[in-house]
Amino acid sequence: MVLGQAVPFDAERWTSLLPSAAWWPEELDACPVSGRWPRVDRRTVFGLACRADSAEGRHRLLVATLVWGCGTKNS
Repeated sequence: MVLGQAVPFDAERWTSLLPSAAWWPEELDACPVSGRWPRVDRRTVFGLACRADSAEGRHRLLVATLVWGCGTKNS
């Protein structure tokens, strides 16, 4: 149940804020769309955490965590 908790996010907004396109986790592109926005769940974020064994992996985890924590909020 908890792993399925999902938050909507605006991928365009987030990718425009990143220092490099390499920071964007591909897993977020595969998130299901519900209404206007795709939705990232905890399972996806935790999956990224399991693969965060490099600087690039940690960058992607950071982004996914921020996306999950903020969703579509502007601030």
